Amino acid sequence: LLQLIMLAAAWLLLKSGLIRLYGYKTEQRALKGLRARLPDVQINVPVSGAGDIDALYVRGSVCAAIEIKSWRTWQIKNGWNRSTPDNRTKKALGQIKRLAERVKANQSIVWLPKATPFSIQYKGAWIIGGNAIYRHLSDLG
Repeated sequence: LLQLIMLAAAWLLLKSGLIRLYGYKTEQRALKGLRARLPDVQINVPVSGAGDIDALYVRGSVCAAIEIKSWRTWQIKNGWNRSTPDNRTKKALGQIKRLAERVKANQSIVWLPKATPFSIQYKGAWIIGGNAIYRHLSDLG
């Protein structure tokens, strides 16, 4: 029984590590593409006492804080995404809105680079899938 518990714990740690690695690699690829299309975008901007913003796009009066997530979907049902555990969508929205406020950004964006292209405004932030991010940012100014 102890061996079974240890095996289960090891599997959970491995799975968690693989998920984080997938998210990290997705973020790095997305940032590389963003930087190639928009060379002046700031990457991994530190926010004192609150971590960092994945990307910060500043052009004229526009300041957009961008949080990158490796998810492929954003499905809204009854106000929150019920297909994901632990209200991760709620956490992502709260995170980017807090960080954007700290740096005085006037746009909060959660970008899902692996999703099919879409763009919706939801709960005071933009949720953008795939390459729709480039159109959204170019429309801002």
